[in-house]
Amino acid sequence: MIKKNLVSFIILLLFGFLFLPSACTKEKTASNKKQTELKTNPLDNFTDSLVIELKGKDSSTVFDLLKANHKVKYLSSALGVFVTAIDSLKITPRLFWVYSVNDSMAKIACDKYITKTGDKIKWHYRYLKK
Repeated sequence: MIKKNLVSFIILLLFGFLFLPSACTKEKTASNKKQTELKTNPLDNFTDSLVIELKGKDSSTVFDLLKANHKVKYLSSALGVFVTAIDSLKITPRLFWVYSVNDSMAKIACDKYITKTGDKIKWHYRYLKK
């Protein structure tokens, strides 16, 4: 039970870092009302150690495609599946797996994202620098 709660806490913490509202990273200038990026971007604290690329297939989930091509360990929760290892590369306090579809970070669990033929799926093994 404690292990499940700890994993849930880690998942929520990681998603909080990854999906901060865009209002936190942009500001408007009063003179010309253009949006400019702030110099500090929270995503700059992460770098990809490895990227696994997959191709989407109509009516298949991101998770199904991953399992069909790789050895996967995961935890299930009310929010969906959380991948804890791909091909023996496990999550740690500073390394974790996230996925993107067509170069956009997904906002739902991998077992809930239905792909289409032609989608480009990437699994990122991310490293927290700081």
